[in-house]
Amino acid sequence: MIFRIRFLKNAASFLPKRSICGVCFDVDGVLAKGPVAISGSTNAIRKLTDEKSRWKVPVAFVTNSSISSQRRADYLSEILNVKVCPTQVVQAHSPLELFTDLRKMFCLLIGQGDVRSLANEVGLSNVCTLEDLRRAYPLLDMVNVESKYKPIDKEKITKNFPRVEAIILLGESVHWESTLQLVIDLLRTNGLPTKLLSKSSKFEQPPLIACNFDLEYMGRAAIPRFGHGAFLVCIEALYKKVTGHSLKFSSLIGKPTEVTFRYAELVLARESQKLGIQSSVKKMYMVGDVPEADIAGANLYQKYVKKLDMYRKLGNDEEECINLANTELPPSRNIPMHPSLIKQTVKRVESLLVCTGVYKQSDKKLEVAATEGRHVYHNRSIDALNFDKSVESPTKIFCDVNEAIEYIVEQNNL
Repeated sequence: MIFRIRFLKNAASFLPKRSICGVCFDVDGVLAKGPVAISGSTNAIRKLTDEKSRWKVPVAFVTNSSISSQRRADYLSEILNVKVCPTQVVQAHSPLELFTDLRKMFCLLIGQGDVRSLANEVGLSNVCTLEDLRRAYPLLDMVNVESKYKPIDKEKITKNFPRVEAIILLGESVHWESTLQLVIDLLRTNGLPTKLLSKSSKFEQPPLIACNFDLEYMGRAAIPRFGHGAFLVCIEALYKKVTGHSLKFSSLIGKPTEVTFRYAELVLARESQKLGIQSSVKKMYMVGDVPEADIAGANLYQKYVKKLDMYRKLGNDEEECINLANTELPPSRNIPMHPSLIKQTVKRVESLLVCTGVYKQSDKKLEVAATEGRHVYHNRSIDALNFDKSVESPTKIFCDVNEAIEYIVEQNNL
């Protein structure tokens, strides 16, 4: 009997590893509205945990916001009454961890709150803020009329301020008019706003990375509010007007881009290891309420995964597959080559649309043609985001997150 038990234990290690699913949730409009959980979402989430409140499968929370991951995790833990770790949070800026070239550059950060701590989360330390820029160049920010006649304290001016080598738009700032002026100053002077480039010199702009391009979002107000995408519309229009050139984004990050969902898969794989699950994540669910961001992003990533599989079948190694798949994407949506991304395992991505947030439709039928009259919640003025609207069609539509989770539980025998 002892021999038989030992044999079975040893044999178990040679059995094929069962594939598992990973689940990604949007937050606003799916699980919560502002500081309040949507009715039923707390009980629904418990269906993905065991009797000890441990996750049965890897779970990530994918949102286009940019705040401290710890703060976001604490907020989710409180409203959902389940332990959420910062490592489970994927925000608009999170994939910057993969852009290691930025670590060698002096980067300007645009956003609200403690943007330096957000940069530290993704490995960026050589950074500056708008306040740093104002101290170095006090004559640039003259939107406030009082500033025009205020004496300059030369003792407070930062000397030998380095050239800004990259600009990272984490989110909209508080005073758009001032931010627009300073960012365009840097863009039209190649990061050194002491004088305009001569007409004979080669026109260059520093790399510009935009995280989150939601034109509008649905908060607690009765009508949609401007998001970061609205700020991007302004900066594109002004830049074109004053330079005659079209603004170029070197990288676009956040839903619905492929890099955000590739990063979400990486997070699911890491969480799977923490749970002690030896199986690889083969199926990925995205539960969201915005067809243009959550659903489109999941479907675009499904297309990307299929491309990788196609190139694998042609005998290419994994690095070659990533490079070949990138050639079929706009350059600003390319997924960077990073050691942690080599092992890509997801084969199937399902997009599950719920009707508790932006999208509401009582008959649960999403007609692509009917979307023409709906609000556009992300910025289609950026060419790289002007994809076919068919990607906004979900795999399934549910009334709420509870129905979506019941579907996931049933499909995977959880």
